[in-house]
Amino acid sequence: MTTAVANLTEADIAALEALIEPWRNACLQRDWDTILGMCTDDVTFLPPGSPPVSGEKLRTFLEAFPVMTAFTFKYDRVEGQDNFATLQGPLDMTVETDAGEVRGFGKFVDVMRKGADGTWRFSCVIWNDDAA
Repeated sequence: MTTAVANLTEADIAALEALIEPWRNACLQRDWDTILGMCTDDVTFLPPGSPPVSGEKLRTFLEAFPVMTAFTFKYDRVEGQDNFATLQGPLDMTVETDAGEVRGFGKFVDVMRKGADGTWRFSCVIWNDDAA
């Protein structure tokens, strides 16, 4: 269940929640064009244990990201107003490593901006791992 603490319309909240499956599927398929198309031009990724990644370095980062064999996430909380929103919740990801598949649990905060065309896009993607 999503808790909405926002001055956002129900249509905005539904549009934000509708981004879950396309993002998840694109990550699993390593479809970086779709991922980048869902982001603002100035998007920044803030991965765990690494410096921020943006601009020309972002595609290289994505290409080097471990292959995901499973990935789920949900929004537990949506906050925002007008053309700005933050989304947060848990994630569950399994990646391939040299040592085999590794499953990890964590949490995320995504910062979203709504463009002049009414489309919500990721402007900052932040995630981290829960302690083992």
